[in-house]
Amino acid sequence: MEIRHLEKIPCPLCGFNKTQELLTCPERLFQQEEFKIVSCQRCKFTYVNPRPKKEILWKYYPDFCPSSLPLDQSLIGLIKRIFLAQEKRFWQRRLPSQAKILEIGCGSGQELAFLIKHTQWKGIGTEIKKDQSEPDLGIKIYSSEIFELNFPPEYFDLIRMKHVIEHLYNLKKTLTEVRRILKKNGYLYLALPNFDSWEAKLFEKYWDGLDAPRHLYFFTPLSLEKFLSQSGFKIISLKYDLAPNSWINSFKNLLKLKFSLPSLAKFFTLYNPLLLILFTPLTGLAALKRKTGRIKVIAQRI
Repeated sequence: MEIRHLEKIPCPLCGFNKTQELLTCPERLFQQEEFKIVSCQRCKFTYVNPRPKKEILWKYYPDFCPSSLPLDQSLIGLIKRIFLAQEKRFWQRRLPSQAKILEIGCGSGQELAFLIKHTQWKGIGTEIKKDQSEPDLGIKIYSSEIFELNFPPEYFDLIRMKHVIEHLYNLKKTLTEVRRILKKNGYLYLALPNFDSWEAKLFEKYWDGLDAPRHLYFFTPLSLEKFLSQSGFKIISLKYDLAPNSWINSFKNLLKLKFSLPSLAKFFTLYNPLLLILFTPLTGLAALKRKTGRIKVIAQRI
């Protein structure tokens, strides 16, 4: 990419301008460029710098990028439904009977539809690149950023952002708007890659979570806590994800991009039950050590 299409930014966390380059990461989807991953010399926050300007960042996304795996009849679909049912029970104990839920980056809205089914909850979603061919699930999905929608203040009881925060060009602006439209003591649910993980250290630039420039920031539990605190949130729960996605996808990147073995790489899919059996115990061990490649966080507005 031409230099004029890139922009250098200060540290998104502390505003410091001096960085240390950690590695250069290949762009994986179109495989035409590389991006620098840097660490702030003051607070050690890690991010892409320089990064594409906002007006061309969308070019690095496919026409439609689903936010999650489908809730189909496969083994993965069954596992997802089990975890979503568990999440639904969790929120039923904490949310009012007529709660309003916003999911930012909801994809087709299938997870949100699952959560609100057989309840009186109201679900609203946002998805910048919504697939118009997806079936109507009865949920209003806006193709806009949340600060463009002018929701009333203190409107939502829960806001979900699953693997979204690392993509946000306007990170602090979005978190500020999330706090404005979330009720006092309302919940913010996040799922995101964990830069302080075994996978990140082992696979380095081939780690699943280093998907530059779609992923612009690389959080650790500590840096995420600082970001949320600055934006008026406190973390009340942090869990280390037991799903082996990060291991499987990272091995796939390694085989495809480093060793040029695409035929072998295609077997590294979440739909391969052998790989699920192989990597789930390893992910469980990483969870015990608080080093999994993905984390789930619940924060409250303060």
